[in-house]
Amino acid sequence: MGRFIESATMGEELFSELLRRVGKIDSLREEMMKMGMLAAYRCTEPEFTVWLDTRDGKYEVGVGEPGDEPGVSISYSADVAHQSWLNKLNATMAMTRGTIKVTGSITALLRFVPLQSRVAEVYAELLVERGLAHLQEA
Repeated sequence: MGRFIESATMGEELFSELLRRVGKIDSLREEMMKMGMLAAYRCTEPEFTVWLDTRDGKYEVGVGEPGDEPGVSISYSADVAHQSWLNKLNATMAMTRGTIKVTGSITALLRFVPLQSRVAEVYAELLVERGLAHLQEA
């Protein structure tokens, strides 16, 4: 169990809903679609996986291990993921320090960096709606 993300169910629900909401915002969806791959977000403490598939013009979000091999996998603790989604973590430094481990196409992942502040706004709104506004103080 993490400090912010208390259970795998909580993490799956928050992070998958975040990616779904990002997909409903045309400008963000368009940028995410440019990745054109399957991305797996693998969390520990607690352990769960959320994935986003933008291959072949689709935008699909799921939980659990994806059926295909991801083009990029991001591995981190759920609390680090939470801080990252809130844009309260320097992802480049976290990768350098090994706090975030990336396998596969780092280039595709770097396309996401300019979107991070806008995604953080969506995540903050989601936390407020779920009665979790206090978690913004990560």
